[in-house]
Amino acid sequence: MSDRNGVALADRPARIGPGPARLARLVAGRLADEGARVRAGRPDRSLLEAIALACVTLIDGPRDDDTGGGAAGFGAHAAAWAREGLDVGTLIRLAGRGLRAAADLRGVDPGAVAALIGEVSAVIAENCSPSAGPDTGAAAARAAVARHLLAGTPPARVAALCGVVPAARYWVLAVGPPGAETGTGLDRRVRERRRLARMEAELAAVDEAPAFAVLAGGGGTVLLSRCEDDGDLPERVGRRLADAAGAPIACVIAAATVAAVAETACRGHELLAILREQGVSGGTHRFEDHLLDYQICRPGPARDRLAAVLAPLADHPELLGTLRCHLTGEMSRRRTARVLQLHINSVDYRLRRISALTGYDLTDSRDAWYLRAALVAAGRATAGDPVCCAGRPARSEDSR
Repeated sequence: MSDRNGVALADRPARIGPGPARLARLVAGRLADEGARVRAGRPDRSLLEAIALACVTLIDGPRDDDTGGGAAGFGAHAAAWAREGLDVGTLIRLAGRGLRAAADLRGVDPGAVAALIGEVSAVIAENCSPSAGPDTGAAAARAAVARHLLAGTPPARVAALCGVVPAARYWVLAVGPPGAETGTGLDRRVRERRRLARMEAELAAVDEAPAFAVLAGGGGTVLLSRCEDDGDLPERVGRRLADAAGAPIACVIAAATVAAVAETACRGHELLAILREQGVSGGTHRFEDHLLDYQICRPGPARDRLAAVLAPLADHPELLGTLRCHLTGEMSRRRTARVLQLHINSVDYRLRRISALTGYDLTDSRDAWYLRAALVAAGRATAGDPVCCAGRPARSEDSR
């Protein structure tokens, strides 16, 4: 007699031994010990334990279909694991090893799970086929369209080369490099590949407008066809990208005609660099909300003169840090003291020293404005003025 999963009930123990969670950890340990690899690195422990728990659940079954059990319930899990970057062959191999390990630890005859392994393998293949997940061919095609638009290729030429007629207007998202992911011990290259796969899958799922993107480890550029009633679309897409990456991402958003896409992307990435110098690591930012910062950072004698205002503080990093904290914290002495963990009298002393050294009085709104502008200008003058590459993401160690 057998249950719906194909494992002989006569061979199934009466749930003697460790519970499912404990058994899943043991199975995951066996998977890791057997050296199952995913391309450039090992699967992280949490992913192995998820696969192991699904295998234990199948061995311990039966469960009703509406609870997500049985071999069919493996499909949704497999599709999610595929989005994490696991290919079909690796998933089938891990599932087979996991089922055999769970059967061995439960005392089930290994021969009894052979049919179940075949059934699970078929379910994985069905749910992780190219049609079930992100289409890498379509992703490459979307990237090709984005590259041509960012290079300033005429719309007619883009249509001839890519088979896509560009929209008249676009939302241009300059996407910064994602922050560090938490809770993962994965190899850096594997982690980067999986994160990009999740971000590209998220863009492919945007229904409101066609999304074209060039993404890499150091960030990239996303182009969204623009309509009259999609005012908050770029913010939503920016948040979805951050969720898919599992880390903060800063995006600069600007609108552009198709002819101005390349120039707008260039300006967006310039502003993105300015925001990073100011300590901004995430969130969506409209270009028009930061026009002053952008303009202050334009190369020229005015910017250099502004940056020179802070020269007297060069040998006093504690004063420079206090100034930055005070000006970005609504000029509240109490807040500055709380953030810097100082007594308010110490903050007052530092602010007086800043005024004495620079000649600008922080209690005067006009002088405070000059000091804030000087901070912005000094950050850009120190960083230099890299040549813009039409929205090409910054080169980083992770993207190599």
